[in-house]
Amino acid sequence: MKFDAEQRPVANSPAVSPSGLRHRLNYSLSDTEWRQDLLLFWLFRTCSRLQIALERCFSPSGLTMQEARVLHRCVETCGMKAGALANSLGKDKGQISRIVDHLLTARLVSRDVDHRDRRCSVITPTEKGRKKAKKLGHIFENVRKQLFSGLDGAELVPLEKVLSKLQDNARRIRSKEEEQ
Repeated sequence: MKFDAEQRPVANSPAVSPSGLRHRLNYSLSDTEWRQDLLLFWLFRTCSRLQIALERCFSPSGLTMQEARVLHRCVETCGMKAGALANSLGKDKGQISRIVDHLLTARLVSRDVDHRDRRCSVITPTEKGRKKAKKLGHIFENVRKQLFSGLDGAELVPLEKVLSKLQDNARRIRSKEEEQ
């Protein structure tokens, strides 16, 4: 996997300083608001580039990154209810259903009725799926190594806390929208 080597503006450089941006655009946002807008931009751009890079990494396997994640989770758990699978991967049931349909077509998983609750289905990896997941394991490992290269464990803890808070805030925004 190869990430763009494009130069990223430094947060305190004149090109991206909140006061410099505010002055150029003549807005009345505070420095904090500008910093937040800049961070949102970087988050979205990073997510987009990461998604593209991950899809390129998994493309030779014939699976999307999402399909690989679902297959990997099924293998880890030796099978899982579709709803639990969706929850564990942060997907809705419709998204998981579409992904599982692709994996079923490729004969990497099977969908069986849960013998304890016939309303539920259990997604179980096939032998072919287990072999495929084993091959995909090195892709996940390489991606993780490359993505976090240059960061030590001490840097990951505050990053995890910040991203967790942002994710919680995003959930609250979504919940409020759904209530209306």
